[in-house]
Amino acid sequence: MLVRNKNILIVGTIQFIILVIFGIFIVKHPKIKFNVDLDQWRSNYISYENKSWSVESGEIDKGEIDLIYGPYIKCIKGSYTVDISYESETDQKLKVYAASGNEAHIKANVVTLSKNLTSLSYDFELLKDIDNLEIVLKYNGNGACKINDIKIQSNSNLIKRKFVYVLAIFLVLDILFIFGDKIKTNKKLIMAILGITFCTSIPLYMVGMYGGHDGMFHLMRIEGIATEMKYGNFPARIQSLWMDGYGYAVSIYYGDLMLYFPALLRLAGFSVTQCFKIYMFLVNLGTSIISIYSFNRIFKKKNIAILLTLVYMTSSYRLEDMYVREAVGEFTAMMFFPLIVAAIYGIYTETDCDWKVYKKNSLILALGMVGLIGNHILSSEMICIVLCIIAICFFKRTFRKKTILVYLLAVVETLGLSFYFLLPFLDYYMNCYMNINKTVNEIKTIQKSGVYLTQYFSFWQNIFGQNSANVNERFQMSPGFVLVMVLIVGLFIWCSGKANFRIKFLTLFSLFFLFISSNLFPWDFIAEYSSIGNFLAQVQFPWRYLGIVIIFLTLLLGELIELMINKYQNISKESVYLIIYMTCIVMICWFSSNYCNNLGIVNYYDTADLNNKRIHGGAEYLLANTNRNLLSNDIVSKNIEYVKLIKRVGNTIELSCSVGKKEGEIELPLYNYRGYKIMDQDGNQYSIYNGNNNVVAFALPAGFSGVITVKFVEPWYWKVALYVSFLFALLIGILKNRSKNIIKD
Repeated sequence: MLVRNKNILIVGTIQFIILVIFGIFIVKHPKIKFNVDLDQWRSNYISYENKSWSVESGEIDKGEIDLIYGPYIKCIKGSYTVDISYESETDQKLKVYAASGNEAHIKANVVTLSKNLTSLSYDFELLKDIDNLEIVLKYNGNGACKINDIKIQSNSNLIKRKFVYVLAIFLVLDILFIFGDKIKTNKKLIMAILGITFCTSIPLYMVGMYGGHDGMFHLMRIEGIATEMKYGNFPARIQSLWMDGYGYAVSIYYGDLMLYFPALLRLAGFSVTQCFKIYMFLVNLGTSIISIYSFNRIFKKKNIAILLTLVYMTSSYRLEDMYVREAVGEFTAMMFFPLIVAAIYGIYTETDCDWKVYKKNSLILALGMVGLIGNHILSSEMICIVLCIIAICFFKRTFRKKTILVYLLAVVETLGLSFYFLLPFLDYYMNCYMNINKTVNEIKTIQKSGVYLTQYFSFWQNIFGQNSANVNERFQMSPGFVLVMVLIVGLFIWCSGKANFRIKFLTLFSLFFLFISSNLFPWDFIAEYSSIGNFLAQVQFPWRYLGIVIIFLTLLLGELIELMINKYQNISKESVYLIIYMTCIVMICWFSSNYCNNLGIVNYYDTADLNNKRIHGGAEYLLANTNRNLLSNDIVSKNIEYVKLIKRVGNTIELSCSVGKKEGEIELPLYNYRGYKIMDQDGNQYSIYNGNNNVVAFALPAGFSGVITVKFVEPWYWKVALYVSFLFALLIGILKNRSKNIIKD
């Protein structure tokens, strides 16, 4: 044991030294700055004058043209950054590529020079040495445009990515070395986890991505977190990247607990697409691990747990949610559904356990709920509704002393671990009048979006589509072939009088939530005539409940297998397993084929490739009555003699200004979310009010002259909430470790 610990220490020290050297090399990595002046660019339409290239509105009337191009310089294989300083009355385009047929050797897209900004920084990568790097301004023929500067330099993205690769290799080797004996003992289980993860990730093994229904929104969330972390703002609250710098309160209303990992990968030099696909792969890995653990806890048989995990993860709705809708919040939340189910099973079946064993269900339930709250608040609401229904159905067992104590303990643990998110969320929800507050009070008519009955059986429907009234224009809305067959078998067993209570219960609940998910459930009626019904309709789309359906049907499959094992020994268990396995593999291969054959591939490399105005249809997290189309980069002033922007970093702006003999007013291109503070160089604070279109506005006294700083400062109690959650996690970890040591002793 001493020799083993000594070896671990030696290996760990060597790895640490290597990583430190790598880190120093990243920090000290020299950046090659190309000595390229703006006059090295060329144009067939305008001339280089006054150290800039400029065109006036109406000067050129030829539609889209290549206005300026250059500088045709030699570059070696590597990663680079181009920085452009400009002024434009309309959105223009910029493209980086290599001429003479070498465009395929550059990872770069056509990017937008927004009229609301004055600078753009874009990372691109060269896959081979070239001698003709070209940057082209594509002028759309409208409005004045001026290019003040273009700089090109290398960056450290490649070396940072290599650091992550080395770190990952070290981590895998450490796991193999430290847990080698356990890995050998559980090699079948590990192979199952890796195999299921590989199969359910098949759509990821290609160049690019789909950029599905919600993809751009969630890519922006990841990019927004990465940007705030780069500015030193942790956790992210108001993401400054959105709306051309006006900001968006998405992190306050939408849990992004799991998105910090892909955001860290962005900071480590990975492209936007790479980060998103790595995240999706890791969600598949996490779902397979959690599902096998949870189903094994329920059925006490690893073979059943592995089978159920494959069925759950290859269900049609989950695949649609992940690869077509790219609904990050939902498919991340579905990773925690099995954990919650395992806790509920334990709460209602472990009646004879002592308290130390029984109370473990509280932590399992709490971890599952924290996973939901921290990633998708709507899934949390849906699961709470399901839990309430279950508690009522089993009220005799619910209102036992031990059960009540477990639920109370789970609630306390959930609130403590989620306090970092819940307090800011409730603070804004109650004290800020946002669009989301307006929509909650409006009657939600969502019934038309429910699943058509025929779609439940449309196993080979085109996976692409929208939330249309025409069924041929809809995406696939079905639990999938295997799970629908499971439901049919469950009904047959029930009708034949051979079903036990669990089979009846799971069959009934599956049917009930299929009904809720459909357009047959009277959603519009209950929303119009009941405030509770309207609250329930905030789910937006009835088909979201299909996530609940597939977990119930997966459990039903487990119960049917147990029934087969116990009562139908003449049926070959191995044959049934093999048929289900093969069916799942065929369905994921069919889905992947459909996905690839009809896919319009996109590849996002850097921030400028994303649409920072692509917010959800209702713009839920904007201040109420805000017109998101009225954006500019202007600082509007009244009775101000002089105002100049000194520096802008995210949500922080520094201004130098001078006020005349009357009180002056200033409006900034920032949405006035609660939390902004304004102070001068002497520490004096000034009141903020809503300017035109809900922007930050403030008044300065007559005769003022100096520097004003405007920045978002989260309330002190938000920070306390973060510390509370951290201490809760630490306390739970200590108590859990202590209980393990007591058991060992």
